[in-house]
Amino acid sequence: MRKVVFDICDTLYFSNTTYDFIHFVLVQEKKKWRLFLYTLISSSVSPFFYLGLIINKSFKVDIHKFFVVKLLKGYSRIFLAKTATDFVNNFLNKKKIEPVFIYLDEYKKDKDTEVILLSASIFEVVKAIANKHNIQNFKSSTLSYKNDICTGKLFFDMTGKKQNYVTNITTVISDNKSDKNLMLLAKERLAVVYNKSDIDYWKETTTNYIKLF
Repeated sequence: MRKVVFDICDTLYFSNTTYDFIHFVLVQEKKKWRLFLYTLISSSVSPFFYLGLIINKSFKVDIHKFFVVKLLKGYSRIFLAKTATDFVNNFLNKKKIEPVFIYLDEYKKDKDTEVILLSASIFEVVKAIANKHNIQNFKSSTLSYKNDICTGKLFFDMTGKKQNYVTNITTVISDNKSDKNLMLLAKERLAVVYNKSDIDYWKETTTNYIKLF
């Protein structure tokens, strides 16, 4: 049995799915104040965004993700799961990276291949993606809940840890540079690349490329 691992964000979809999902929730709920905070945190025209970059680099933490997840505080587990399904069907479906989905669909047809999704995106989104594409095995970051209400924090963050949660993998397909250690576990390594500098980064790690330029 072959094990083929796919990243999600900017690999299967042109999307940072955690950020886009949170924005989707806030728009659906018409949360104007939270949308304003979201823009302050995530927009490249915001001074707070650049301050966050300095903090990220200095302390090796994703301060943007820390604060944007706080905007989910107070939402129920059931609501977020339902909204994640709507998000996948109505937003992400328009963001599919077709050259990568060709690989995904071919691997899914092979009865001797197990497809695995590994993503630092949040569980609700990754599960909705897995359900839509009939993928049984996935691992993701998880939100923290108290009495089934989101606390606005991550219980577990998968970022940089994917290689600790799979064994005996045959193939990895990812654009994510933090997946380098994951790539090294596989015999076949396909890097999704957006420009020549991406190829320069992956040239000693990958065995092939999916070029999007």
